Amino acid sequence: MNHLPQVWQSRMVTTYRTCSTAVDRQRMMPFERYRKLRRRLKSRSRVAGVPGALAGVALSSAVNVHFHPQMLEFQNPEAELTHILGMDPLAFAVLCGIGSGTVGFLFGGSVFNVIWNIVFKNRSKELQQREEDFLRRLEQHRFSDINKFDDDYYGDKINTLFDYRQWVRQQQRKKTNAMNKH
Repeated sequence: MNHLPQVWQSRMVTTYRTCSTAVDRQRMMPFERYRKLRRRLKSRSRVAGVPGALAGVALSSAVNVHFHPQMLEFQNPEAELTHILGMDPLAFAVLCGIGSGTVGFLFGGSVFNVIWNIVFKNRSKELQQREEDFLRRLEQHRFSDINKFDDDYYGDKINTLFDYRQWVRQQQRKKTNAMNKH
């Protein structure tokens, strides 16, 4: 290939790249299936986080009762209660429960995602491939104006192919409006 002129070499490489991406696109899952699977995984991940949150709250409560058993004795006057970080022990227990529940919820969802990726390796790879292609396309068509807050910058509201096409048109309109202003 070194004996060919530089222009031909670049055209051959470009042709090779476009052919390989066309073959990759044929193997990708359809967009509708991709969005449906993403929605289902997100909702299942949230549901899987609930047992983690409950376990976190239960563990936090057990630890607080173990280290501060006097917090449940309501006959004691407030003067005899030892404050924890300047707070009432019950308020401290509630804050710890909220924090532990949040961490447990996030941990439960993450564990679900890891297990799903291990069990469904092929689907996971297809999903990841489609996700990369989708984000690449968003990046290619996205118009960002530094001065304005963009309501759907990451394409979160895109659920169908029609929504994607609308999003691309909206980005093109923003680009032409910005070019007309300057």
